[in-house]
Parts: sequence; C-alpha cells; structure tokens
Amino acid sequence: MVTASRDWICVRPATYESAAEAEVLLSYFEGHQGTLENTVFALLDSRGKLLSFRSGRSPSMLYDGPEEFAQALNKHGKTPRSDSEQPLPRVENLRLGLNVAACDSLPLVVGFAPSQKERDDLSRRLATSAWQDDVAGEAHYVVCAPEDLDEYPELAKERGQERSGILVLDPDDYGRSAQVLNKVDQGLAGRSLTSALKKGLSKHSAVVRDHRDHVRTGKRKGYEWKGKIETTDPTEKRRSKRERRKK
Repeated sequence: MVTASRDWICVRPATYESAAEAEVLLSYFEGHQGTLENTVFALLDSRGKLLSFRSGRSPSMLYDGPEEFAQALNKHGKTPRSDSEQPLPRVENLRLGLNVAACDSLPLVVGFAPSQKERDDLSRRLATSAWQDDVAGEAHYVVCAPEDLDEYPELAKERGQERSGILVLDPDDYGRSAQVLNKVDQGLAGRSLTSALKKGLSKHSAVVRDHRDHVRTGKRKGYEWKGKIETTDPTEKRRSKRERRKK
C-alpha cells in the first residue's frame, strides 16, 4: 500500500480550521445529518473531482482491507509525473502545526524568517528536501514569522536572538509545546539541508496512544481545542452536551 501511494499526493484536511476548506470537504462527503464530520476520505483526480464517485470517513469505509485499497490506488494513480516544482506541504500556522503533528505522532519542521520574501524562499528550499524519498511523509511543515515562536517559551529560548532558521520539533502529547530535536542553519540547501533534516527526524520516536485514554487524560488536565468554525460532527456535539451537563 505504501508503494502504491507514491503516485499520489496526500492532503491532510484541517476540517474545522477553515470555512473555505470545510465547504470543499462537504462537497465530497456529507454525514447522515447532511453536515461535515470530523474526518473525510476521498480519491480525487488532478482537477479535484471524485474518482469512482466514492467517499467516506476513512479508507476502511470504502475498501475491504489494505490490498483492495492498494489496488484502487494502482488503478487510478498511474499518471505522468510533472517536472514542475512541488510546493512545500505546509500547515497553516504554528499552533495548528503543533497540534496536527502531535495527533499524527510526527515531528514538525518549522522554518521562520522575518519577511514574506524570505519565508517564500525558505519554503522553496524546504520543499526540495521534503519530497525526497527518504524524507517524504516523515514530518509536517510550518513556515512562520520568528515572533510566532515567542508564544512558546521553550521554542523562544531555542531560537534566541536569531531572526531566521529551521527547527525540527518533537511536539508533546497534546501539541501545547515541543522539544527541539535539531537546529538547522537556514542557509543550507540541497543535500546539506536534507541531511540536517534527516538528522533531526531520526531522533523522533512515534508514540502509539489509546484514543480513549488520551482524550480522558486531556479532559482531566483541562485541555480543550477550539476550531475556527463550528464543529458539526454529531458525535462531537453529543459529547460536548454531556460535558456541559456535568459542569
């Protein structure tokens, strides 16, 4: 299945973090109540159109195991590769990046620079490394302003007075902060940059969590995530109502 997925671009939706994105996701899949649920899975062609008119909440909803899923990927995924530059698969901001990386138990690569021009250049150089075979899919990416790191004491301490740079981070269990796995010279490019990223990524150890225990512990600690738009998943809404009654 991993081999079959190489011909595809994987897009990880942020669901309730963007009204525009939510509208697109809802066009692919509606829940039983006609609303956007907190997960959506679909195979799309290069124009963003549904393949085989099938979508759901996860691959397991549509395919009977990994082998059938791999067959679908192989059937639809053999398209000519483009020689054009592939953009960096970025998460919108540092707050969301830490949360997404924590949820996926992946490291987070953060590039920071003061001007938009410098951030765009940093994104292009990171993209070259991010799509290398031994790096692709091994991390999430954020490119932000240096002051964005100042909201997190541990990260502010690591960047010090530097106005630009790259950090490879290991988010804590709830994406509230992170440990720095490697500091990378922002001037690096090509193989040197790829090697520096790999050094940091190799220090990360994926954590397998029990979902119920994880959620229960987070609630006990008072952690709560508030999206930018209303959560319309029926299960989440019922859970919120029960918690309000308890209070």
